[in-house]
Amino acid sequence: MGFLDRLFGKKQKNYQPLVIYGLCGPIGVGAHKSGEAFYWTASVILQAWKEEGSDELHTEKIHLEKECDEEGVRALQQQLSGHTIFHARVRRGEGGFELLELLEAPCEEAQLQQLVPEQPKRNEQEPVAQPAGTLTFGKEEIELNTDSEEAMHLFYKLKKRQAGWRSDAVKLVTDTFVPAYNEAKEKGKKLTKKEVREQILLHAITLSEDGSDAFTFHFTFEKEGEKVQLDVSGSVSKGMIDCQWNIEQ
Repeated sequence: MGFLDRLFGKKQKNYQPLVIYGLCGPIGVGAHKSGEAFYWTASVILQAWKEEGSDELHTEKIHLEKECDEEGVRALQQQLSGHTIFHARVRRGEGGFELLELLEAPCEEAQLQQLVPEQPKRNEQEPVAQPAGTLTFGKEEIELNTDSEEAMHLFYKLKKRQAGWRSDAVKLVTDTFVPAYNEAKEKGKKLTKKEVREQILLHAITLSEDGSDAFTFHFTFEKEGEKVQLDVSGSVSKGMIDCQWNIEQ
């Protein structure tokens, strides 16, 4: 075999699809895009991985990436949270793995399970920490409807990705409220999505107390003397679901 045959033969072998089990790092999925590009690059750093059918465990950190739209990014963020074990078909690239198909997430794999950090156990006799006054969510101070143990457990779930949840909620506001507002206001300066993103304020969160993962973000926004109240409902498992608003003169 000639030099070029060996070179391209090796390259072809390296880039063949693989089926692997992977363990996400503690941060989960991040995303970025360049300039005016339509697609995002979703990326997660793997703490460890192994090929299906092999006992060889790889613990060097490696990136798993996928090019997708915003909806695809949100779906991956829900499926591949921190320390999630997953099963996937991938292709080896120059900088890591390209995700071709997510087969199962989360899933079980004995070797990878040993690397998952243990969650601290709470002594049942110890009182559950309760919030005092307002709490912070990102850069904003917010009020909660309740301080029950079930609700606070949900709140701390949201806190793990607070900027992402807020961003998803604001996107639903700009996609639904802004065009409806402009359509109703036939005259005058149109409201822009940028204006909403820069001025909208999150002031409260309503949390489910029945053990489910449902929540509602409560925003306010002012436009030309009008105060707009916006309620965005969602759940940890399904993402943002609905946006309702009320305008006060």
